[in-house]
Amino acid sequence: MRIRAVFGVALWLGQATVASAQPTTSDAKRADKLFTEGQRLLKEKSYADACAAFEQSQELDPAIGTQLNIGLCYEEWGHITAAYKAFVEAARIANAANDDRGPKAAKRAADLKAKVATLTLTLNDDANGQAVISLDGKTLKLRALSNIMLDPGAHTLVLKAPGAEPSTKKFSLRAGQHEEFFLDVPTAENPTEPAAPAPSHTRAIVGWTLTGLGVAALGGAGYYSFDARQDYRAAFKDNCDALTNVCNAIGFQGTSEARRHANISSFVAGGGLAIAVTGVVVLLTGKKSKARTDGTAWYLAPTFGANRGGLALRGRF
Repeated sequence: MRIRAVFGVALWLGQATVASAQPTTSDAKRADKLFTEGQRLLKEKSYADACAAFEQSQELDPAIGTQLNIGLCYEEWGHITAAYKAFVEAARIANAANDDRGPKAAKRAADLKAKVATLTLTLNDDANGQAVISLDGKTLKLRALSNIMLDPGAHTLVLKAPGAEPSTKKFSLRAGQHEEFFLDVPTAENPTEPAAPAPSHTRAIVGWTLTGLGVAALGGAGYYSFDARQDYRAAFKDNCDALTNVCNAIGFQGTSEARRHANISSFVAGGGLAIAVTGVVVLLTGKKSKARTDGTAWYLAPTFGANRGGLALRGRF
């Protein structure tokens, strides 16, 4: 098992190098390289890169010494909260392994905890559940707003809620200070949905629409029927014998085409009449009535055939 020593200013560790057994995996080799890089960066006070290197090394090949270096790096960087959490984890790992560095890591964590500031946020009972609260750029969980651990210094709290302008609060905390803020979060909005048309109003719209369509169809069919009649008369007059009703080829084609158009107009007229009557029925029955409880209902429905249209009385029992 490889044991990495902590590099830096530490009461019990001093300045040491890496003592390591021969790595047997690529992860272990990579972890050793990152650990060494972290030590170099820590000497240069490149804290962000140094802490990242130690954390990557610990992820690849966990070791007590690496975890202690993570705590030391954050402490020197001034990130007291992260350092405290790192030493708590180091103590847990060391105690589980019966390593004598456990109590010392726990003592360092206790010393740092006294310097950690805490914040508690309280929301109004009817706060909008879709509100977003961020602290120093990190989103908070609305159910975890008590004793939030923070580094001493300046902080920024931002509240965003649907339908409201974002609000920002800047504040500072001293080492070991506990602060409490009440946030008045806008209440959940109940968007006013467009009211559905009343049943009678809806029936009126449907009724007038059907009536209008039916009348339009009847008008179109009438014009089409009149035009077909005129074409029939013209074709018969010029190309058919009125006494024998015998037509030449042109007359036969013209009269046949006119009859076809007349049949179509009759079909359209029948459908238009059915639609118009249905619309009138809908309008006349649009008044609210007491609902039946026996499950029986009668209603009119338009029907269409090859050359006709109409209304059928149907029932449900």
